[in-house]
Amino acid sequence: MSKPTVGCIVQLNPQKHIHHNGFWAGNFMLVTEVKSWGVQGYAKCPDGDAYYRAKNGTFEVVGHAVWVREEDADTTNTPERVRSPKRSTQ
Repeated sequence: MSKPTVGCIVQLNPQKHIHHNGFWAGNFMLVTEVKSWGVQGYAKCPDGDAYYRAKNGTFEVVGHAVWVREEDADTTNTPERVRSPKRSTQ
C-alpha cells in the first residue's frame, strides 16, 4: 500500500467499512489530514461533503487529486499543483 498524503484519493475497503448501512463501503475519499492512526477526509455527496476517518489498513491509495479546495490543502506538505492549480483560458 502506498503511503497516504494530503490531496491523495483513497478507496475504502468494503469489507472493513460496513457500518453506516454500508454507505462508506468502497467509496473514494479525498484525504485532508494524515494522522498516525490513519487518514481524515471527505467524499462529495448530493447533499454536500461527507467527512470520515479511516484507520490504517482499511483503505488503499488509488491516486492523487489534481485540484483541492484551498481550505483543504495542507500548504506545508502539498504539491503546488494541488494547492492552487492554474489553467490557461486559451
